[in-house]
Amino acid sequence: MSATAQDAPGRPFWSTGTREPKQFEIAYTIGATGALTTLLTQTDTAITLTRTGVGTYNLTFPLTPGLAKIAAYVFSPAPTVSSAILTALNDVAGTATLRTIGFGAATAVELAVSDRLHVVVEADSRGDS
Repeated sequence: MSATAQDAPGRPFWSTGTREPKQFEIAYTIGATGALTTLLTQTDTAITLTRTGVGTYNLTFPLTPGLAKIAAYVFSPAPTVSSAILTALNDVAGTATLRTIGFGAATAVELAVSDRLHVVVEADSRGDS
């Protein structure tokens, strides 16, 4: 019988099996004062987005044993905001913090009415977990 990855000493149990990337999405239309008003997309109820202050949003997503990649997109017709950046990530806990920023500014800028915020989380999972 040949050795497998499961037989390798010192390897965590979750490091075996095949990789199965999982993707979660959530998107909102923005209302007054940066409020998340209309849910446009939510691929899993375990992914949530909450406004916590001026241009700052907390993200929760399903726990996975692998690294999470997060992409945040801002659609701003005015345009009032240039992008959303990741300011904190804890892929073990399934949490992240995003900040929307303006053109030429690193400080948080409020999204305007009718702007859209779309977040995609790609998490690396294992086939045997």
